[in-house]
Amino acid sequence: MLLAKDHQGQTAWHKAAERCHVEVLEKLCDWATKLQLKPMEIRNELLLSQDESQETALNKAAARGHIRVLEKLWDWVKKLQLTPRVLINELFLSKGKYGKMAWHTATKR
Repeated sequence: MLLAKDHQGQTAWHKAAERCHVEVLEKLCDWATKLQLKPMEIRNELLLSQDESQETALNKAAARGHIRVLEKLWDWVKKLQLTPRVLINELFLSKGKYGKMAWHTATKR
């Protein structure tokens, strides 16, 4: 259930980030820890998971100016100890369906 996706390919993580529900993100983080999800599962199925628009939770939060959500996502990045290559290529430079990175959408706010 924690890793489930809806008809648009979004996880609960996407929805919480998009709607600025920091408390929900914290609860999802707690559940992932209690379920003993492996770091690769958390990385691939939650943090880097892309929906049908090829957007991650980071893209969703940045597009809507949700700073608290971005900070919470960054906390997870630090806990996962992602390599610089993964951070750059798969998180910061990942592009959505229309070729826009989180940086592009954040500057339009």
